[in-house]
Amino acid sequence: MNTLFLFSHCGNHFLPPPFEGCVFNHPAVMSCLIWALVVIILSVIVSCYLKKLAQIKKEIAVAAQEYELAMKEKNFEQEKYWYEEKKKAKDEELARKIREYNELTIHLKILEKVTGGGKDIEDLKKALEEMKKNYESLDGEIEQIIIKKKQ
Repeated sequence: MNTLFLFSHCGNHFLPPPFEGCVFNHPAVMSCLIWALVVIILSVIVSCYLKKLAQIKKEIAVAAQEYELAMKEKNFEQEKYWYEEKKKAKDEELARKIREYNELTIHLKILEKVTGGGKDIEDLKKALEEMKKNYESLDGEIEQIIIKKKQ
């Protein structure tokens, strides 16, 4: 009787009519086919969803790689810019030092012309040393003369 209840339709406890040569006319087969169709449709939907999800993940990964590459290129350009700026500053500093050296050299040449050059200065130093020696010797002679007069 339990098997009859399983196959009953709308609470009707009568035996189903015998199927007339086609298996699909049986209610149990029809319900299995409907469930199979539902499972197939759901599996297709889930499969499409998983494919789309995989595609989206792949697109996100590609976008992340492109972003990372763009950021690396931007950082490279910034480093290149600052390297050029530092190089330009060093070149300007070197040019300024060379300009100052040239100006000092010009002033030194002018000073040498005005004062008579470096050789003349050396000659003046030697003459001053000789005069100093002569003065010291004369100073010693003057002291001896003064000492003799006091005696």
